[in-house]
This record gives sequence, C-alpha cells and structure tokens, in this order.
Amino acid sequence: MKKITLSGWNVGFDKIGLTKLLRTEFGYSLGHAKSVTDAVLEGQPVTLELGDDQIEGMTSKLNRLGVNYEIGKLD
Repeated sequence: MKKITLSGWNVGFDKIGLTKLLRTEFGYSLGHAKSVTDAVLEGQPVTLELGDDQIEGMTSKLNRLGVNYEIGKLD
C-alpha cells in the first residue's frame, strides 16, 4: 500500500472533478468528498491510501485535475 498526500492545487484546478474522483475511486459520500476538496483548496494536506497498482492511474488523474500531491509509503 502507498499513500498520496494531496497538498494543494494549481491554476485551473478542477474542484468538481476532484470531488467526482473521490466519490468514484474511494466511495466517499458527496459531503465527505466535498470536505476533502475544500481542504485541498485551503492548502490543508489530505492523505489517501492506495494499492501499489492504483498509483499510476491516480497520479495521471490528479495531474489532469490540477492537484499537487506527494507519494509515500504507509508506515
């Protein structure tokens, strides 16, 4: 397992796209997905857990949405 920490956003950030991604990929409720998106907008780091096989696809999607992130291993 790995973790991706969402740490901020770039110009052109697609906040609706991130909310939809969190709902489809992680099964978050609309309220929870929106609160994560709002945290990213405010510059608060949010950590998500992913399987090793999911990292490449997720980073590609986050890049398209304009999300800044860091990849690390779970402790």
